[in-house]
Amino acid sequence: MTRLEFLSQYEIIKKRIKLNREYILKAEREAMECGSMKLNEITSRYQDLLYEENERLIAKKFAIELAIERCPCSETEREVLYRRYILSEKWTEIAEAMMYSTQHLHRLNNKALEKVVIPLYA
Repeated sequence: MTRLEFLSQYEIIKKRIKLNREYILKAEREAMECGSMKLNEITSRYQDLLYEENERLIAKKFAIELAIERCPCSETEREVLYRRYILSEKWTEIAEAMMYSTQHLHRLNNKALEKVVIPLYA
């Protein structure tokens, strides 16, 4: 996995966590409405699987945040990484906020990506 692929997972992970939480609540509501013991048991196992997946996703999300936080790059490069991969800002938004050209931001991003360390457990 490349550094770019590693960092780019963040937004997908956030969406999946949110979706899992919605599935958990939906399963809980449906089980209550039905009142079947068999369905409650199946729902409970399903929810457990979703909770386990969320724990793994949250750990990976924190690993990405930590990789950016501990990146041995300049504060400016770190801000570019944070805005792009954690906040999911578009290049034009980052350029406006940081008062740089998008071309310069791409150079900063590429320089910073070379310094990101992907944890072994990721």
